[in-house]
Amino acid sequence: MDGVPIAVKHWPGQIHGFVSMGRHGTASRQAVEAAVAAWRNFDPAFEGV
Repeated sequence: MDGVPIAVKHWPGQIHGFVSMGRHGTASRQAVEAAVAAWRNFDPAFEGV
């Protein structure tokens, strides 16, 4: 899609849905933090939130 920002990150060794298992591993917490950081970079309205 033209003009739509994306971010792609491969998380080796993780199962599908691992992001929802935040309290069970550091990789899921890191993935959520990376997603939030990417979202903030995409939309200036979220800067400083």
